[in-house]
Amino acid sequence: MINKTNFFLVIGIILALVGLFVWAIRSVLDSWSIAPLALGVILILIYVFMNFNMLVAKLSGRSAKAGFNSAVMVIITLAIICFLQVLLTRHSARFDMTRSGKYTLADQTIQVLKNLKQPVTITYLWNPELFGDRQKAEDLFKEFRHYSDKVEYRFVDPVKDPVEVDRFAIGDTVTLNSSFVECGAKREKVTGVDEGAFTNALIKVTREQSKKVYFLTKHGEKASDDTTTRGGIGFLKRALEQEAYETADLELTGLTEVPTDCTLLVIAGPQTSLFENEVAAIEDYLRYGGSLLLFQDPRRESGLEALLRDSYGVWIQDDIILDNDPLSAVFGQTQLVLTIGAASYGSHETTKGIERVMTVYSQVRSLQKDPNPPKGVRVTELVKSSNDSFGETEVDRLFNEKMAANDPAKDHQGPLTMAVAVDWDAEARISDATQEESAKEPDVSREKKPQGRMIVFGDSDCASNQFFQTNKDFLLNCVNWLSQEEDLISIRPKEEMGQPIFMNALQQRIIFWVPVVILPLLVLLVGVMVYMTRRARG
Repeated sequence: MINKTNFFLVIGIILALVGLFVWAIRSVLDSWSIAPLALGVILILIYVFMNFNMLVAKLSGRSAKAGFNSAVMVIITLAIICFLQVLLTRHSARFDMTRSGKYTLADQTIQVLKNLKQPVTITYLWNPELFGDRQKAEDLFKEFRHYSDKVEYRFVDPVKDPVEVDRFAIGDTVTLNSSFVECGAKREKVTGVDEGAFTNALIKVTREQSKKVYFLTKHGEKASDDTTTRGGIGFLKRALEQEAYETADLELTGLTEVPTDCTLLVIAGPQTSLFENEVAAIEDYLRYGGSLLLFQDPRRESGLEALLRDSYGVWIQDDIILDNDPLSAVFGQTQLVLTIGAASYGSHETTKGIERVMTVYSQVRSLQKDPNPPKGVRVTELVKSSNDSFGETEVDRLFNEKMAANDPAKDHQGPLTMAVAVDWDAEARISDATQEESAKEPDVSREKKPQGRMIVFGDSDCASNQFFQTNKDFLLNCVNWLSQEEDLISIRPKEEMGQPIFMNALQQRIIFWVPVVILPLLVLLVGVMVYMTRRARG
């Protein structure tokens, strides 16, 4: 006999499921989900009330007890799954299986996010017609949130919220699919969805004070404003500005000291020697904790050789490194290889992560570390050539006659050092006021001494536009170390690259026939066989 009250149970379950489904889709518990859910629960309770005695009798039987045990096991299993879900949510692990690491943030981005000390807000003005870019931006922002809870992001629809858009139009041109990164009173605009641009914006709005980099001029150095020729260093200057450094050219010939706001002095391949007053100014600058990045080419004297040798334990050799390393054949040179790749790196903060990256040097002279450097001076060899390399000491003969031969009696044998880093305990500048305070309070003079830093390359082409993209990470790491911005030393975001799939004719035919023809035929064949088997059995 059919129980007519089953209608209440069936309709109640259907309405309850509809309410739960609407709740899951809309992510909001509103009238659209509450109404069917509540009505469904009421109908189920009516069924239970009308069939109470029957349900009690069934629940007291052996099958009910077995069902109860099964239900308990299901509940325990669900509880374990929920516990694991909560655990994985709080301690998640992500795996990016793409070759280029498309869905993995760069080391520098992760480092910047983890070091955030103040809240940062990202506002994205999205174009409703380009939903794909909005999704791409949201995926990137979720990655930011994964590494730092200091990052908040929101999306503003210019059509629905024009008042909010006007807030960003003050002093700036608002364009759709652009973002504004804000921290306190600082704001940076980012156009498009590019991880590197967002990373630079985060650095700019969170850096407490601006640091200034000066490029020395008037000695034939590579031009810092040249971005059109292979020999300029405009790409380096532009990259520094993107990382929130201020840059300027410096003519030191008429000055007696390096400007006090100089965080780093860059000397990129001087073709003539510096004047005595310039050398004296740089010597004074370094003595009191300055930072110097020197690129010195072969067959050129900067005038700083004696200072580097006597005060900082760096000897600049009068040679040029040649290498028969097969790696250098990439550059089309098979005999006299003047453009060489780094064979190994020293253990230093600037080389973190660089060991898996090739850096390139062209017409580079070797450097030598003083085995007994001056007291308080620490010299680290950063880049070395291969064991097959040698330093040709007859440099003029090499360029004039295009000939070279490794003479162990005269030439320097590889591996040879192409770049060194130096740091030392600098002197503290003591003004008259400080001296008076020191006399009253002896502890004032015991403040921590400043630290001076220097990196010397035996080549300036490595910083030129021609090789900058290859050497970018290493060069910027050097600048960050010299500026005492160690938190920024890392591998930077790479440009996105497509991953095309190339298939030959046979592979294309397999891709077509297997899923489109063969698999459907197999399903059809199995169905016919099952039908014929059942029919044969009667």
